[in-house]
Amino acid sequence: MTLKFNLPIDLSRLQNDRLRLVPLEDNLDEWAEAYVEDANRNPQVYDWLTYGPFANGAEYASWYNDNSRGDANELLLAILLKTGSVTRKDPVTGETTITEVADGTFAGLCGLVSQPERATADMGQLLISRFQRTFVGTNANALLLHYCLDSVAEGGLGLRRVQWQANASNVASVNAAKRLGFQWEGIIRWQQILPIGKIGSEGAGLDREGLPTVGWDGREWGPGRHTAMLSVCWEDWVGGGREHVDALVIR
Repeated sequence: MTLKFNLPIDLSRLQNDRLRLVPLEDNLDEWAEAYVEDANRNPQVYDWLTYGPFANGAEYASWYNDNSRGDANELLLAILLKTGSVTRKDPVTGETTITEVADGTFAGLCGLVSQPERATADMGQLLISRFQRTFVGTNANALLLHYCLDSVAEGGLGLRRVQWQANASNVASVNAAKRLGFQWEGIIRWQQILPIGKIGSEGAGLDREGLPTVGWDGREWGPGRHTAMLSVCWEDWVGGGREHVDALVIR
């Protein structure tokens, strides 16, 4: 399959001894079904997304084909586990569970939005349900950071900046970025209009007096999103960021 993504992708660089990242289009129908089945058991994963929920994999695949497929700026990747065990500690009860997984077990999604003319990429679309609070998210993000920020001589893309954008009220996402070494840059106010029913940022809800709620085309507007902006830039990466991420992966 020939990807339309506007940055070169070397899939051999997007794997380690615990998981690999593969273009979602390689097996869209099966992985879409696995994602929706898992997400619908944990519907809170949709709270901060600008789309969904989905009734089934076919509905998600249709959404993907209409909104992402063929967009050269976007790359959505399936996270596939390699044979081994996954340890998860419940944050409430403290109970630890160990799950044995087979090679190719679908664990979630992650992705990049590229701005090649700016030597910049956004990391996003990290959707993990069953394997939240395990090594999966850290390892997937580490692979993407290495690929984006390692020099061309080291096998990476040699970008100058990787961004992380999140709903400013999504504390978990902001903290996850900070844990990876992303630097806080500030809030972009009213950066998005969200679909009706989605969670707006604090202070950007529909209860604001006088807030425009209907567009020029008659379309009803949902709540607003203030966006938290964080980044890892090349000087952060070569100045200790790479070693910081590698230490997280080893834990």
